[in-house]
Amino acid sequence: MRTTFIAFITMCSTLALAAQSKPIQVDGSETMILFGQKCAGLYKKEAPVEVTVRGGVVANAFKSMTNGKVDIVQSDRPVAGHNGIPIGVHSIVVYVNNVNSVSELSLAQLKGIFLGKIKNWKEVGGVDQPIALFAGESTSGILDFFQEIVLGGEEPYPFWGKSTPKELIEAVVADKSAIGYTNFTETKQVKRLKIKGANAVPVEPTLENIRSLKYPIARNVYWYVASSTAGSAQSFAQWVLGPRGQLVVESIGYEPLNNEERQKGMQALVKIFGGGGIRSGN
Repeated sequence: MRTTFIAFITMCSTLALAAQSKPIQVDGSETMILFGQKCAGLYKKEAPVEVTVRGGVVANAFKSMTNGKVDIVQSDRPVAGHNGIPIGVHSIVVYVNNVNSVSELSLAQLKGIFLGKIKNWKEVGGVDQPIALFAGESTSGILDFFQEIVLGGEEPYPFWGKSTPKELIEAVVADKSAIGYTNFTETKQVKRLKIKGANAVPVEPTLENIRSLKYPIARNVYWYVASSTAGSAQSFAQWVLGPRGQLVVESIGYEPLNNEERQKGMQALVKIFGGGGIRSGN
């Protein structure tokens, strides 16, 4: 009997390891490929599982998930008809030189500036000086995000592009007439502008306001997880919501979730894997 029991336990352990080791297929937004790859690289050091990350059209990724070919869909925006798990916050912060008297802009004014319709600071309450446009790219696809959210899909007026947030900040420091946008940066070398959204109340881009989505140019990025992959994808998603996963979120240019939102994500995972499928609706 003891031999039979030991054999049974060994078989269960082997099956559990096999389930945990099932390869995880990740697909979705192209702007999140690097994020997925970084997560996969670190996670594989802690768990015996292979993670493959691809990117393309989110709608196609959902079709592949329905067919059992994709376990996790990454999306840099909410997807109608599906409940995603927020795994971080994508934001854009606007910077000007410290000597600039302008401290806030509306989204409409910001759009006018980067479409070239507002070309002088005096048009938005500043001094009589031409506006110099800058933008800092990051690994999180911030240029596309800005064009979508602020410019409404329109092509921006010519600007000076900087390859990193650090270079963007340095450019704004060096030019009194400059305005530029990139990720949140903790610095006193430049001024972070308050932004007025639909309610016309200027909101300062503090980490608290960004992570709570009170700041107008901020939104969650999501993972959508298939319940059919419980054990592997579920554990991966839990890891992303944990401390090490949230460090990857920060390293890629997103902001980590606050503790309350991380707990909500964990609870959402429980509902997904206890409810038999990807849940639709709000």
